[in-house]
Amino acid sequence: MDDIQKEHLSPFFSILIGFNKSNYTAKYLHNSIMQIIDTEIYNEGDIQQYLTKSEAINDATVFISPYSINKIPSWTKRNDIHDIENHIALTFSLGSYVAFYFSEKGMKDSIREHFKNSPLTNLLPVEISHLNHLFINEDNIKMLWLLGIHGKTTFKADSKVLGGNSVAESLDPLEDQSYMMSAVRTEIGSNNKTIGLNPFKSSIWKGPCKDWNAFEKNVIEILDMLNANNQINLTPIGILASPINELNGVNDAYDFSVVDPDFVTYEMSPTKVDLLRKVANKYRIEVYPILNSAFSLKVFYENVHCGEISVRLTVKDYEVFFEVYNQQPVSQKKKY
Repeated sequence: MDDIQKEHLSPFFSILIGFNKSNYTAKYLHNSIMQIIDTEIYNEGDIQQYLTKSEAINDATVFISPYSINKIPSWTKRNDIHDIENHIALTFSLGSYVAFYFSEKGMKDSIREHFKNSPLTNLLPVEISHLNHLFINEDNIKMLWLLGIHGKTTFKADSKVLGGNSVAESLDPLEDQSYMMSAVRTEIGSNNKTIGLNPFKSSIWKGPCKDWNAFEKNVIEILDMLNANNQINLTPIGILASPINELNGVNDAYDFSVVDPDFVTYEMSPTKVDLLRKVANKYRIEVYPILNSAFSLKVFYENVHCGEISVRLTVKDYEVFFEVYNQQPVSQKKKY
């Protein structure tokens, strides 16, 4: 594996992209992801790294690292039988943006989870609104992956996939406004090149590349586009719901409901099921908005006020988190 040259490679075009806020060097970025793979994703001794090569491509820099991993086959519990998988990791750096390629399935998502964490504290996901502007043209969408934000219901699918020419025109303004785009395949540029984009995973894909030159050209083209234009588009497909990454201007958008245990995706213990049903049947919750993206839950047990819970909302990487920052139980008089 030490003699692997870039001319030997013809990768499937599927890259992870990031914003290099602190101008990390390409070498630092590449060494950091190889360290993460070696020490955090795999146990010590499971991976063997080979000679890393680097090269300048005009204003860009690329690092190439072959590696192999020892895996116990899925069909046995014996730990003395191993399959050896050979893989490669690539890092392209150009301007303020970086692109990673991994031949190993699932590695893109694993590395994406380490963005904004040590040692990649200032390697950030590319803003979704920036990707929307650069890569999504509502008139040229060929495939559209939709995710429902309407909650569990028997009347609407949780998710759906649409395909065809100019798919966005087939959306129903009433029926589809409770869906958001999770991924898209569309045409870009004057040559109508087709790409796939998952903005939430910072992932762009096209398909097989016939040789290294085609792969390299495609990666550099994407990085050039990211560096050349900082415009944004918050709502690339007007009919669909759009994500936000801050709570400025969000007021009174709060409600409380109890999920039926039958709709929970994982199996719950009987104790938790009984507790959830008790909350649904015996308790009543009233919601009162507070300033600064927070709200209060007044809790009643069989119509007797028994306490108040204060909850603060935060949005991180387009996910909403709830923080309970105050609890005030109401003491009840004992009945004699």
